[in-house]
Amino acid sequence: MRTSASAVTEIHPSARGFDHAADAYDRARPDYPAEAIALIVERAGIVEGTRVLDLAAGTGKLARPLAAAGARIVAVDPSTPMLERLRATLPDAETHVATAEQLPLVSATVDAAVVGQAFHWFVRDRALSEIHRVLRPRGLLALIWNTRDQTDPLQQQLTQVFAPFEGDTPRHRGTGSADELARSSLFAEFEAHEFALRQELDEDGLVDRVLSVSFVAEAGRAVRARIEAQVRDFARGLPRPVVLPYTTQLFLARRLP
Repeated sequence: MRTSASAVTEIHPSARGFDHAADAYDRARPDYPAEAIALIVERAGIVEGTRVLDLAAGTGKLARPLAAAGARIVAVDPSTPMLERLRATLPDAETHVATAEQLPLVSATVDAAVVGQAFHWFVRDRALSEIHRVLRPRGLLALIWNTRDQTDPLQQQLTQVFAPFEGDTPRHRGTGSADELARSSLFAEFEAHEFALRQELDEDGLVDRVLSVSFVAEAGRAVRARIEAQVRDFARGLPRPVVLPYTTQLFLARRLP
């Protein structure tokens, strides 16, 4: 399937961490709840051949279940290593090394667009304008996040591990990341949904989950080794499997003509 690359310059430095963490990301990031995927498929009217743009597609965590529903995936991501992982499981996907703010696509040529775990990274007004441009009229835009449940003691402990390295890295905060979509004059029929999600991991999976965080992956080999040792130290006292709870937040809207 056709692959293209364009100059990618406007991304946060922490996002380069994904170049180093593609394998850990694919192994240890949670999948999306089946109920959330089913709602996207229903609202977007995905059938065999529906052209779906997956922005910041990463390793294909969101693209794979949509492809299973019949979607023809157009995957865009600034990270070549992440897209290589996607192509390993979705060889028929059309892939582009690019950003949401400058899409290498012809106007009005995709039926739906999805963004998993990533809209908070975008320059949102520019990204929404580009998404509006490439969507067909009334096309669906779906934003989705698996958000770590910060009421859980283990999730709180992981946050303490992450915090010293976060800096000014863009982060998804509650529903705030979707506010600009809700206010946009380019989209209408805004919907918000939540789903409960539990992820089960072994010790190696928990380590990979931590090392897949962008700013941890970008922190340097010595720092990553110290973080891994810290996580393994407290993981040994946890029951098996290790359970991480999440809240999945899904936001939907339709392109206005």
